[in-house]
Amino acid sequence: HYTVVCAPEEGPTVFDSLVNRGLNAPPFGYETLDALALEAGSAQFATEIESRLANDTGLRDAVDFEKGCFVGQEVASRIENRGRPSTNLCGISPERCPDRGDTVLGTEGDAIGEVTSALVSPTLEEPIAMAALDAGTVSEGDTLTIETGEGPTDATVTPLPFVDGSERSGRIPTYQ
Repeated sequence: HYTVVCAPEEGPTVFDSLVNRGLNAPPFGYETLDALALEAGSAQFATEIESRLANDTGLRDAVDFEKGCFVGQEVASRIENRGRPSTNLCGISPERCPDRGDTVLGTEGDAIGEVTSALVSPTLEEPIAMAALDAGTVSEGDTLTIETGEGPTDATVTPLPFVDGSERSGRIPTYQ
């Protein structure tokens, strides 16, 4: 995707050029981009990746352990050598759309993580979400509970992506 920035007075001309003379350049905003990314199971920087280790976000391939020193290398290497991250990003299908930061309870009723992003999928026409959950606490198909501002709602652990696209996103969390 591209973000086009121009002077306000040039906006109509730029918009017309992209829509009528561009090569399949449909206009859309950040809300659409977020929906497409979540439907694709693609971890986003501001919601799933920021302040988390690549190992925990399922993006271990983004780290080059041979490159040399970098901030956080010792911790990332320790997790790599231990063989398991402390959290996993998982897809969940809630009955009602939660908010980012809502607490996810495991099958035993204990807090096991939080919702990182959620919305009502335009394609599926139902709520979908990603959550950072304690590693090893859930399996596909498990029923969880999310504590929302409107009360608890049930959710099912769902494989990513939520919607199959033309290509599989390289940012879908994978764990070895």
